[in-house]
Formats: sequence, structure tokens, C-alpha cells
Amino acid sequence: MIGTPPQGAITQRVRRGLRALPLQFWLLAAGSFVFLAAMGLAFPYTSMFIRERLGVSMGIVGLIMGGSALAGLPLQLAGGHVSDRFGRRPVLATAVIATATMYVGLAFATHLWQVVLLVFCERAFGWPMFLASSNAMVADLVRLRRRPEAYGVLRFAIMSGVVAGPALAGLALAAGASLPQLFAAAGVACFLFLVPMLAFLRETHPEHRSEALADAVAVAAAGATGDVATGLRAGTAASPASAAGYRAVFRDRRFLLFCAVALLPLFCLGQLYTTFPVVATTQLGLPPSAWGLLIAVYAIMVATLQLPLVRLTRRRSAMVRLGVASACFGIGLGGAAFAAPGWQLVALLGVLAVGDVLLSPVSSSVVTEMAPVELRGRYVSVWTLVWMFGLSLGPTLGGLLMDALGGRGLFGLVLAAGLLGAVAFPLLRGRRRSPPVLAFRHAKRG
Repeated sequence: MIGTPPQGAITQRVRRGLRALPLQFWLLAAGSFVFLAAMGLAFPYTSMFIRERLGVSMGIVGLIMGGSALAGLPLQLAGGHVSDRFGRRPVLATAVIATATMYVGLAFATHLWQVVLLVFCERAFGWPMFLASSNAMVADLVRLRRRPEAYGVLRFAIMSGVVAGPALAGLALAAGASLPQLFAAAGVACFLFLVPMLAFLRETHPEHRSEALADAVAVAAAGATGDVATGLRAGTAASPASAAGYRAVFRDRRFLLFCAVALLPLFCLGQLYTTFPVVATTQLGLPPSAWGLLIAVYAIMVATLQLPLVRLTRRRSAMVRLGVASACFGIGLGGAAFAAPGWQLVALLGVLAVGDVLLSPVSSSVVTEMAPVELRGRYVSVWTLVWMFGLSLGPTLGGLLMDALGGRGLFGLVLAAGLLGAVAFPLLRGRRRSPPVLAFRHAKRG
């Protein structure tokens, strides 16, 4: 194709970009891998462990997991601001301590209030704070034109940890380890990660607070949706937040309708680590050790398909791709609850991986395309709230519905929700965007 550089030139350019990344960045990426691998020893089993340890219904488990996330949602959005105000390293350390405390505490917790407190602290101060602070640290360390490669490397390190942790957990369970031992090991591994982090990772807090805050908030918001580079561009293009700006966002009916439809696949995705492992182990007869290995295989699928699938479908309508993603969530998760353990379950999780690959980057792109330049940061912030609310709503409603309808009844609804989203997303293509910018500009002048 005319004007397209040869593949060798592109590869050399990527290699030069990676070599240009500073040592502190590589230490952060390595630390992120270790942290996610430590978490991965336990997080696929959290819902089933709470259910077995406390002897409570899935409705209670869903309320603990989803309700704690909903309660901690405002603190999650504040992660970028806090890291800019107090520095990156203290917030990273707080996040690691919160996560480690939850896993160690769960290994010994025997009362409901203890579990609720531990899960809430992690949802408010753990992984979301780590994500926001680490992304802000990348912005401190790496020049603007190198940041897309840097965030790509960081995401690869995170996904590699998601593969390694559950795989090790599955092998440990197969060798005779217990779930409390896995949770204690995950907590101890997180605590041990603190030592090299504090010893070798220096503070990167920039001198120019206003610029850093804009980058940090935008990157933190995009981190929740999986598209960090988009969020960075949004943060640098957006003007300071104001009530008038948010009023303009909430007058954009097409955007609000898009957010409402997006709750359908997000509700499906919210079941993956909460209700689905319980159904897989209790109703499908999958051993807990096999569940950990299955999650590792799923993470490998997502990491492998990410770039090729996005490139292959980039010329298709974004709403059509989101419709396909929603259908994949419904079929992959809803169908898996009716499948037999073995190749059928793996194949359906492969379908789910396709939806996972498409949903995050495409939805982030749609949001930034809908947003006027001067309101882009606010659109990203509202979209982040919707994303986290949908993921939290999944386990909250899923647990209650599982108690009322049973596992297969719940995942029949998951299948229906995914297919409904597959129909609804393409219908949004013909809707014209309402003009929120004029109201915002008039409010600014007033």
C-alpha cells in the first residue's frame, strides 16, 4: 500500500521507543507484574471463599463485593488527585498495604462485619489507587510522545500478572493447598512487594501540580475503562471541571442513552469473578484448581487477541462492534453456565474474551468521539463512573438473582442482557448528538 512504512521499519521504531523508556519505568512495570501476580493467587476465588467461610447466600456475597465497590466509588475517582497532592509512592504503598491487608485478613476472618470492612478498604484504597498512582507515575517519567508505548507495556505487564497468579494458584490447589493458605500467601506476597518498591522506586511527583493533576485524573479515569492513552489525550484537552460543564454532559441524551445501554454488557462482565466461579465449581463440577487455570487461559486469550482483533475490526462501525461485544458477553458467560466442563467451556470463554477485547477500547473511543473538545475530560469522568457502577451492579444484582432463580436462571438472564445489548447498540448509530456545547459556552460567559 502506498504511503505505508515497511513492517521492519515499524518494528525498529517500536524497539527504539522501548529502549528510550527510563529505568524507573521498567521497575514500575516489573512491580505491577509482581503485584498482579500476588493478587491473582486469590482474587479468582474471593466470592466462593467468602461464601464457604461465612456460610452465607450468594445474595449476601454479591452485596459484599458489589456494594463495597459502589461505596468506594467516589474514592476511586479521587485516586489521581490524591496521588498528585501527596505524591505517588505514599499512595502506591497505601494501595499495596490495603490489598495485602484484605487478603491476609480474609484468611482469618470469621465474622461478616470483618469481611465487609476488609473488602470495602480494598475497593476504596487498594487496586484503584494503585492504578491511578502508577499511571500518573508513568506520565511523570515518560515524555508525551512515548507514553502510548509506555502504557502498552504497563498493560502487558498487568495482563501477564493476571495470567501468572491464577495459574500458580491452580497448581497450588491441585497440590493440596487450601483457600485460606492461598489468601494468606497472596497477602504476604503483596507485603513483600513493598520492600523493593520503597527501596528502588523513587518519588516522581512533578513540580507543576496543575498539569500533573489533569494528566493523573484523566489517566485514572481511562485506566478504569482500559484505554489509558485516550484518557491522557482527554485530560490534556479538557478544560477545568465546572458545574456548567457537567450540566452540559447530562443534557447530551445520546451519551446518556449510550451509557444506559452499556450497563447491559457491564452487568454481564460483573459476574465473571463473583457468581460465575460459584456456578462453575458447584453446578458444573469444576474443581477449584481447574478454575484458577481456566482464568489464566482466559487472560492469555485476551492478551493474545487484543491488538490483532482491534486492528482487524477498526473499519467497522463502533456501535456494531459494541453490539458484537455485548453478544459475546451474553453467549460466553450465559452459555458457559449450561456447558459441560472441558472444551465447550474453554470455547465459550474464548467467545467471552472477544467481547472483553472489544468493549473497553471501543467504548472509550466512542465516548471521546461524542465529547466536544472542551468537555472531553468531563465525559471521560462520567463514563468512568458508569463503567465502575456497571461492574459493581453486576455482583450486587447477580447474587440476589442467583438466590431467587438459581445459577442457571441467573445466567439465562445474563444471556438475555448480552443479546439485548447486541440489538440496542447498533440502533444508536442513527441518533444525532444533542448539542451540549452551546449551553456550556453560555454558562461560561454568564
